[in-house]
Amino acid sequence: MKKILMLLAVILPVLAWGQGKAPEITAQAEMLSVGETANLTISLTNEGDDVYNGFQFDLYLPEGITLDKQNNSYVYQFSDRYTATGMSISIRSLGKGWYRVICYSFANILITGNEGALLTLTMKAPDELPAGDLTGLLSEVLLSRLDGKGIDCESSEFTIQTSRVRLGDVNLDKEVNLTDALLIVDYVLGKVNPQFHFTPADMDGNKAIELTDALKIVDIILGRE
Repeated sequence: MKKILMLLAVILPVLAWGQGKAPEITAQAEMLSVGETANLTISLTNEGDDVYNGFQFDLYLPEGITLDKQNNSYVYQFSDRYTATGMSISIRSLGKGWYRVICYSFANILITGNEGALLTLTMKAPDELPAGDLTGLLSEVLLSRLDGKGIDCESSEFTIQTSRVRLGDVNLDKEVNLTDALLIVDYVLGKVNPQFHFTPADMDGNKAIELTDALKIVDIILGRE
């Protein structure tokens, strides 16, 4: 019996290593400010050799946060992890913060690579939003394998960092304009202005104020974001 247990102790780790880590679909959210939108990136990590041609999941967004819509269609962007363009998406609101997302192709488009983004969704914050870290959830996650088998993936939580302050409204006058960009320039040059506020000036959330933050505000003014 002792010899059998010792043999299993050697064989089982080898088998586990050969199978590789189970595929994972996860989400990562950008900082979300009151009344603004931010990206939610859905990624797949797959260490094995299996080939997939679609996926689905249920998405929970907390505290009144919703998926953004334009012209009655949800805002999304597929990544370049596919053998061709033409992936389709269906999104349905299930109520109480839940959405069902299905991504598929009838043209034999396959997912390529072992890691990276699959899809970017756009979240929209309500006009009132608690500051801090909120928790979202991916559940009922399924990968469709090329051989016709469905692979269930683990549910996973993700964090949405939120702010009551509108990003870019550096002087807190409820508008984002050139004055806000120039306040950032003054701050970078060491000029102290009581109208300057750090949190809305940190456009990329890296805890530092740089000229790139001012340029992001210029992009907003020009309608490039």
